[in-house]
Amino acid sequence: MAAPTVKDELMKKIAEKRKQMILAAESNGFTSGDAVEYSQQLDVLLNKYQQIELEEENRTNGPFREFVMKMRRWSFQEAAVYQTQE
Repeated sequence: MAAPTVKDELMKKIAEKRKQMILAAESNGFTSGDAVEYSQQLDVLLNKYQQIELEEENRTNGPFREFVMKMRRWSFQEAAVYQTQE
């Protein structure tokens, strides 16, 4: 079995923090100090997870997407040149 990744560990922390937040909200109310604190901690964890996702997407799709976009622009520019010559 593969070693857990940073994302896997982060998902475990997110799930645990979400449970803590829900329990605190059910016990003490949604605006209780504990519920708000857990909610803010959960926000930080979710932001970290989203940042990892974006970095992975940019790492894998960035260069290819850039190439495709350049080719699209080139194709449109070439088509415009042919249209003006006709």
